[in-house]
Amino acid sequence: MSRKIYIFVNGILTNPGDVNGWTDNAEAWIEGNTPYKATRLEYACGVLTRRFKQNARVDNLETICKKYEKERLCLVGHSNGCDIICRLIARRSLVFDQVHLIAGACEADFKKNGLNDAINLCQVNKLCVYWSKNDKALKKAKLSTNLFGWLGLGYGYLGLIGPKNLDKDASVKVNSIEKKWDHSDWFKHENFEGTMRSLVGASQ
Repeated sequence: MSRKIYIFVNGILTNPGDVNGWTDNAEAWIEGNTPYKATRLEYACGVLTRRFKQNARVDNLETICKKYEKERLCLVGHSNGCDIICRLIARRSLVFDQVHLIAGACEADFKKNGLNDAINLCQVNKLCVYWSKNDKALKKAKLSTNLFGWLGLGYGYLGLIGPKNLDKDASVKVNSIEKKWDHSDWFKHENFEGTMRSLVGASQ
């Protein structure tokens, strides 16, 4: 039987060379505490330059996933990493055992982001959305989208408001996890273990 492989995708303002980054720590945690495999897609990106190479990042994630497509693919994204994941899912090129969207800077409407269809078509077996009304970064993202969305700028804010327009049929495969945390608190030292256990389905 194929094993799970967790693929971690960071957000913006991340240094891929930081050996203490959350993606490095998450990969090490999976490899050291579970029977599963782990790898990651890392990239450097600024606030205003995100959209210029977003499709290339999706291409890179797809390439990584296809190397492991015989495994049970589990995607985990934070912030802009969630947008990359949603764009890959929309390509309908792969099937995913689990998708975890943490503080997602992506479209919150499941009719618009394609996640209703992906779940109903069994392209995604299980989806977890991690969100918080106290996410300061995504509050700014929401404002920027309201002001500049017509220019193609701005960010989504699923991680601020949680799933919207979720189909009844799809909802049975969706777990909505709300906390009172800020944007990157999910990976703070005191919260990291609980976040990782949530990813692998253990009790927090």
